[in-house]
Amino acid sequence: MILLLDVGNTTTHVALSSTRRILERAEFPTTLWKRARVPQLLAAFLFGHTVTGVSYCLVVPGVLPAVCRFIRTRKYDSAQVTATSVSGLKFKYRQLRTLGADRVARVLAATRLHGSPVVCVAFGTALTIEVVDAKGRFIGGIIAPGIGAFRDYLHEKTAQLPAISLRPVSRFIGRGTEEAMRIGCVRGFHGMVSALIRGVREELGTEALVVATGGYARLAAAKVAEINTVHPDLTLEGLRLFWNERAR
Repeated sequence: MILLLDVGNTTTHVALSSTRRILERAEFPTTLWKRARVPQLLAAFLFGHTVTGVSYCLVVPGVLPAVCRFIRTRKYDSAQVTATSVSGLKFKYRQLRTLGADRVARVLAATRLHGSPVVCVAFGTALTIEVVDAKGRFIGGIIAPGIGAFRDYLHEKTAQLPAISLRPVSRFIGRGTEEAMRIGCVRGFHGMVSALIRGVREELGTEALVVATGGYARLAAAKVAEINTVHPDLTLEGLRLFWNERAR
């Protein structure tokens, strides 16, 4: 059994995996790494299972000491995904050392599972798009605000606009302030995603497969026609595949 850790800006996703598939999943706020509560949470998650190693990626450098301390205390073998630690991937990217580890994990999973060309659209704290060309090379992508940032900005940067929840909307003209905000956030976000994917495909010169991932992926896919398939665990799958390929 392998423990998979995807330490994101807002949420840490964890999974228990065999070499063939992900078996169990959980998540918790990434801020808990700094409160010494994670070892107990993970011990409960792993109860009854024998884990031989940890495959992980993180985009919050400040929690790396806590992650390493957990791994060291449990005496696990470990493997960290970075742009320079993954073999078998081709990169055509100017600032490779600044490339987010979660993006690398997704590119690995997308190319192994779907071939190339392929476009990954990840709905997280940020919206990130990774682009792999027909030669199997990661050539770049897009980073934009996530849908939560759209919503939060309106409330935090204005005097009178309220905090709102995000849910599907059926119209384009809001009959009240909250509905108008929700339309702007949800439909505006969907329109941005659609336009970005179309632009990527046009620049690639091919109708590359578009795979969406992240907690909002299924809802977005229902409204963004350019998304072909949804794989909610694409980053975790990348961690699993990285461990397997490293062990060979």
